[in-house]
Amino acid sequence: QLVWQSVILTKTKTSDRSAFQSQIDAIKAKFDDILSMKSTSADNALLALEQLLSQNDGPIDIVNKSTFDAGNDVLKQNRLATPRYELAEKLASAHIPASLPQSAADRTATEVLVEACEIKEPQLARSVRQALLLPIPAHLGAPVTAKKTPSTMTAVSSKRSSSTGVLGAKPSRKLSEAPPFQPASRGEP
Repeated sequence: QLVWQSVILTKTKTSDRSAFQSQIDAIKAKFDDILSMKSTSADNALLALEQLLSQNDGPIDIVNKSTFDAGNDVLKQNRLATPRYELAEKLASAHIPASLPQSAADRTATEVLVEACEIKEPQLARSVRQALLLPIPAHLGAPVTAKKTPSTMTAVSSKRSSSTGVLGAKPSRKLSEAPPFQPASRGEP
């Protein structure tokens, strides 16, 4: 509601505002219909959203860039759900050698599936390809390795810990700091 109100305030002339208000009411009603439709039929809601966004080739005064991009992202995520689910199933069984692509046709089909998932994170795309034994393109970069840090050159104590026996560990506590535990005496029965 506040988005639509703020859009109206961008118009300075009252004559522009009234005409613009009717356009906003129409678009807002369509968005409200799509949101209510979502609970009954997600497919119909997605189709209606796609039709609404295709009426406008891009952001306009009424449907700003953020709203337009968010709507397109909803459609994209819905489109990618099936191939990503299929890829997840392949990855879940990738630890079984027989489930990995064996023939050139299998590898090609798996590569097409990985590409269809549109994985944007290079490290994730590399890991997926590595797990499925697929070739790794150069644009995904070198594999991530653990960084080796130089030694801090700190001296390690030659004393052994009283509790663990590990070199360099702090002693657990000195006996003189606390009296030894003595349970309360029991009375004779």
